[in-house]
Amino acid sequence: MVREASCQEAVLPGERCGLELRVWVVCGLISLLGGTFVVPGTSLADVPSLDPAERAFFENRIRPLLVERCVGCHSPQSKNGKALPPKGGLRLDSRAGWLRGGDAGRAVVPGSPDDSLLVSAVRYEDIDLQMPPDGKLTQAQIDDLARWVQMGAGAPDPRRETVAESPAAADAFDLASRRAAHWSWQPLSRPAVPTVTATDWARDDLDRFVLARLEEAGLEPASTSDRRAWLRRVSFALIGLAPTAEELETFLSDRAEGAHERVVDRLLASPYFGETWGQHWLDVVRYAESYGHETDSLIAEAYRYRDYVVRAFNRDLPYDQFVVEHIAGDLVEQPRLDPVDRTNQSIQVLAFGILAMPTIRRLISEATSRSAYTIRSIRSRRLSLVSA
Repeated sequence: MVREASCQEAVLPGERCGLELRVWVVCGLISLLGGTFVVPGTSLADVPSLDPAERAFFENRIRPLLVERCVGCHSPQSKNGKALPPKGGLRLDSRAGWLRGGDAGRAVVPGSPDDSLLVSAVRYEDIDLQMPPDGKLTQAQIDDLARWVQMGAGAPDPRRETVAESPAAADAFDLASRRAAHWSWQPLSRPAVPTVTATDWARDDLDRFVLARLEEAGLEPASTSDRRAWLRRVSFALIGLAPTAEELETFLSDRAEGAHERVVDRLLASPYFGETWGQHWLDVVRYAESYGHETDSLIAEAYRYRDYVVRAFNRDLPYDQFVVEHIAGDLVEQPRLDPVDRTNQSIQVLAFGILAMPTIRRLISEATSRSAYTIRSIRSRRLSLVSA
């Protein structure tokens, strides 16, 4: 990569001067002596024709900024010797990287800072897309990035390294192979009940499947727990609470057939069941009642989504209907009504839910800031998602 710099260009801004910055200082000194510097692996033909002022601006303002605050995450990664794709699938260590973009789409639209996700992210315009995540850039740095995207033909960048598809990125998401390999994508079937050796241990077919896997691994089932231990285990498992002294006494004295089943039915009917198992779903969708970040401001009405999930578990809502209400609860022809207050339960997620909020908020932000969308287009995009 050719480096032609003046003495002023050789002085790079910032107090932190890492290896990358020192390299370009040396390059500037070589240029002062009348020479050129070619980075190994590139050639003179690889360097795009740039205006000297544009090149100087990139080398002095943009490259150091990318190296210091961006490339650490947005370049090929490795962990324990295993290659990993860059964060968000976006590489910023080369021109080809930002031209290709990442998982969220095109990172830079040359000549248009307001339409570039990179600029939007560093401006912290979208609460769901703020980069760098460990702290906002200075206003001068943000202005430099916006000016770089705007200037000349748009985002002048002398780096012409190609972005090879890493093994990790190449097979990062292969839907067809995942469908073929994962049990959740397979059609329902009724497999043959396995034959087991310890026939006296298994009480039903489900036990035989468990026992067959244990015997295959050379293991033996654990000994049967006593009634006191069993009650504690099933209580913690279903409602997250220990049995009361009265519940323990009742169960220990109940020697009639079906005593265990009666305990399970009682626990499933408890309102604590939905609170305990709904928490697992809330963890999956990363539910929170505040936004985090610096101010950690509260999310208004977030508790309504939490209560919706708890009610759904307590009422044994079928999973397919649960998913439909998350995606298009306002389009359900016959919505679920609360048996007590007759409120529409199917629309609760879209009205107050955590899943819908980031996407809708981003679309509304785009509509109001760029006049690029209308409420109708927002709704049609969600309908497209449902139909897909």
